[in-house]
Amino acid sequence: YENVSTGLGSIEAYGRIQAISEAEVSLGVAAHMRGKGMGAGMLQHLIAEARQRPITRLVAYVAPSNIASMRVFMKNGFTLETNFRHYEKLTKNI
Repeated sequence: YENVSTGLGSIEAYGRIQAISEAEVSLGVAAHMRGKGMGAGMLQHLIAEARQRPITRLVAYVAPSNIASMRVFMKNGFTLETNFRHYEKLTKNI
């Protein structure tokens, strides 16, 4: 588990799940920084970091009501894999 947090937001990459090549990712952007590309920048950083490791697949769980977050993940190549009652599972092969 890694967490980088600043006054602008936080990036979290959780321990590998299911297989050594898969990692769960999560983003959090401070309210005053939303809508400025911060989430996309953080996600692109996480993707670049994953490519430097033996990780070949990223997984994110997002509340369906979180349209902005869903948009950031999908614009960065994540696809909707499963639709659950309280969250969406998005994945990206890297």
